[in-house]
Amino acid sequence: MVVCCPDGYVLEIEGLYFSNNNNNDAKIFESMLKRNDSIMTVLQDGDACILDRGFRDSIMCAEERGLKTFMPSCIQKKTKGGNSKKQFTPAEANDSRKVTLLRRIVEQVNGRIKNLFPVFDNTIRATYFKKLNDLFRTGIAIMNAFSPPLFKETEFTNFVASEIEARCDEHSNELMQRVVENNWAGKKVMWMKADEDCCLEFPTLTVEELKEITFGTYQLRMGLLYNENHLVNGSGYEFFVHKEEPELLRVKLQSRFARRNIHNLWIQFKAHRNIRILGWYCQCNYGARTLGCCSHVAAVIRYLALDRFEPPKRREDVSKYFLDAAAALALFADDSDMEDIDSDDGETSENGNDCESEEELLSV
Repeated sequence: MVVCCPDGYVLEIEGLYFSNNNNNDAKIFESMLKRNDSIMTVLQDGDACILDRGFRDSIMCAEERGLKTFMPSCIQKKTKGGNSKKQFTPAEANDSRKVTLLRRIVEQVNGRIKNLFPVFDNTIRATYFKKLNDLFRTGIAIMNAFSPPLFKETEFTNFVASEIEARCDEHSNELMQRVVENNWAGKKVMWMKADEDCCLEFPTLTVEELKEITFGTYQLRMGLLYNENHLVNGSGYEFFVHKEEPELLRVKLQSRFARRNIHNLWIQFKAHRNIRILGWYCQCNYGARTLGCCSHVAAVIRYLALDRFEPPKRREDVSKYFLDAAAALALFADDSDMEDIDSDDGETSENGNDCESEEELLSV
């Protein structure tokens, strides 16, 4: 268990723990809070803990000790006699986005540990278990002493902070309300199928402008993966334009995780305005948020605003450097079949000649 500050400085590490249900994140954190020689020697009343959903069972214990906890929202499972939620509300999705923007530093810390000390990124032999805790603490001390902070205040981070502060009370998605009220998900009459050439009025954006929409780079990277999966023939997306509002798009795209899952999303834009992307809504779990957007919306905006004009550099296909034993065996099998056919033809001709010679002898 690693506890770090917002700048990436590791404050406390705990372990080793058994890898079973009795030693999950919530129970480990709760045990740390109840011990006087652990993290509570540093934390004070009113301090904030940014957690993920695995710590939800320890929130009560943390709040009893005067700590403030922040965690992404959870979709409630279907209860007996009730209906399960399929999507977060705009307020819940926005609150979750605030948490993930802060908590991503934890993933960066874990990534830095594995990059600096690759031994912790691989299977470790049991003979090292006695020394593993000391080795890990030594590595963390070296990292804290000589590595620069993971978070630095920049113009972009100040922009994101100011946007969140200005829109912290935003609990609705106007485009989502229009989709629900007008039943745009079910009605097909008002939508006209189109191709990407019908979206030439869609504004052209730079990477920096796209980051201001997504509040980061993660959704843009995921959007690039969606674009690569869909760019087989043409754009690969199904575009629909509203018959009365040509600057309102409906797009269908396939999920990266399940072929049967199709995501419907709507994007409203203005071609000649300072704020050119006016709104978005997707039917996925986080599609209703307005603080940033989901990866599906980011993929479509990225494609229409950037990638179709400046195709990204694709990764090199490294498969050409590998041998394929199955393909080689199939080739050998085809060659042997051809040889068998040739040999069969030869035997037939020889037998035919023998028959002809016997017929000649009989005639003689």
